[in-house]
Amino acid sequence: MMLSLASGGWRSDRTLLLDSDVSCLVAMSAVLVLSVADSGSRELLAYYRFPVAHLRPFQHYHLELVQTHPAAPSGVRLYVSVVLQTSVLPRQPCFSFTGFEVLLEAMSSPLKNPAGPLLAVARVVADFDSYRDTILLRTPSVAGIAVTSIPFPAPPRSAFCVPPISAHGRPQVSPAGCPQERPEWSHSFLFLGRDCATVFTGGAALVMELYPTTTVMNSVTWHLRSPVGFCVVFLDQSLYRKLMSEWGQRGVRVPQLPLQGSHLQTTTGSTPSVSIVLRLIGSEANLDQEPNPLHRSPDHLTLPLVNVSHLFPVVQ
Repeated sequence: MMLSLASGGWRSDRTLLLDSDVSCLVAMSAVLVLSVADSGSRELLAYYRFPVAHLRPFQHYHLELVQTHPAAPSGVRLYVSVVLQTSVLPRQPCFSFTGFEVLLEAMSSPLKNPAGPLLAVARVVADFDSYRDTILLRTPSVAGIAVTSIPFPAPPRSAFCVPPISAHGRPQVSPAGCPQERPEWSHSFLFLGRDCATVFTGGAALVMELYPTTTVMNSVTWHLRSPVGFCVVFLDQSLYRKLMSEWGQRGVRVPQLPLQGSHLQTTTGSTPSVSIVLRLIGSEANLDQEPNPLHRSPDHLTLPLVNVSHLFPVVQ
């Protein structure tokens, strides 16, 4: 069992591994403790503690943890994304695959006018045209990430309830890509369950938006708006057949997926692009038996290449 945490302020992630030999009941009685201390004096500034059992496996929680403090009347606030991963992937009935994995590798070329380290927000949307009109073409465009405020020291279980999935999918957030001149992420997004229910249907698409970390905090809260660009991959039947074929069953690479809606340019004056890898995970998947996740697989650079000319729509 694994707990992954990411923070917008530190722009990094942490992974906690729980003993896989511990029974499910014992493991789910574990408590997650996050402590924040001053780097110089080691003074404890905030302390957050909540049961792992409050978390639904593979659900991405974007949280504002609020702890009372004498020097901060409004409380000390820590912004984290948390996901609990178990060894067995939940299956979707009547599906030929269990999960859809997307590895965001790096910017394909150096940037002439970098905007700082970049966070990536990925989601699978059922109707790209609707998402384009209601989100991507709005000014300012917002990421649509609902940050849940959790009071401490006694967080209620109800605060971790998962809302129904929207037509715009459930967004996942990466750690920041660095260096800013040519960001590298090497981060895998894993879409499961209801996120997979509408992939490879008419109008479905994978959307990845890039946000500079320098703009995610204001004087009040953590928020994402006005991306510096976005990438889109149509999830059509042609791509599905490639991923299900013997040729593409280990995954396929898209080496230059264009960045759209962006003022960024490469050092040669061209449109920036990112490299990604796509893979379907089989219907009987177990993370203890599956091959390494794409970002830890040494041979993902040798995967077959896909011509993206028909996979991405150009947004006007």
